[in-house]
Amino acid sequence: MDTPNIAAKTLFIHRNTLFYRINRIRELFEIDLSDGDIRLKFQLTLHFLKLKTQRDDPKDQ
Repeated sequence: MDTPNIAAKTLFIHRNTLFYRINRIRELFEIDLSDGDIRLKFQLTLHFLKLKTQRDDPKDQ
């Protein structure tokens, strides 16, 4: 991650918490986050899940 301090502030967490969570994601999903293609796929998956959740939310309709 190029800007961990900014990311941590945006998420309202401590910088060490950010690194801990990133490492847990690496361990749980067994992915290499240094690979740009994998990061892109991960980001797109999270975005699509967010869209699906918003679409399935009955109060939005």
